[in-house]
Amino acid sequence: MKWILFLFFLGGTFGMLNIMGKTGAPLKTVETPHQIVNLELAFTKQKTDAVIGIWEKKNVLSDAVNNTHWDFLFIFFYTGLFFLMCKGLALQFYEKRNWFRTGWFFAKLSLVAGTFDVAENLLMLQSLNGNRSALISFCTGLFASIKFAILILAAIFIVAAGIFWVFEKLKRKNIKQA
Repeated sequence: MKWILFLFFLGGTFGMLNIMGKTGAPLKTVETPHQIVNLELAFTKQKTDAVIGIWEKKNVLSDAVNNTHWDFLFIFFYTGLFFLMCKGLALQFYEKRNWFRTGWFFAKLSLVAGTFDVAENLLMLQSLNGNRSALISFCTGLFASIKFAILILAAIFIVAAGIFWVFEKLKRKNIKQA
């Protein structure tokens, strides 16, 4: 059952990465090379207006709205995947309390990242629909930054814990063979 759930979230995450790439492709310009991320991290009303203005001139504003709508489903999948990976690694280290606690911490924090992403998307939709302000732009950038920071730290934990887990498995296997 655990593997089925993991594969469900893994497949959903990669499937949504594909969809997000296709729906976000029209947003790539010389001025917005990072597509929707340029809007996520605009931080000021002037930068938000500039990004949206570029997309309006290119007639792809509806693509930005569409991409943001798809992101809600992507959030479900990547949040579930990060949660399961951090939780799964935490459970592998039950005897090593610090690794265990850190894994659970990042599992829970992954859900927080998803919450920040939902709030960020709701604010971006406000901006994309013409309701722009300095506060909306700042909060969008802040929420996106917090989300990215959490996910980067969780990914570092996953890689580090995964490597440590493999070495622990190899060490135990060598001890049993000796």
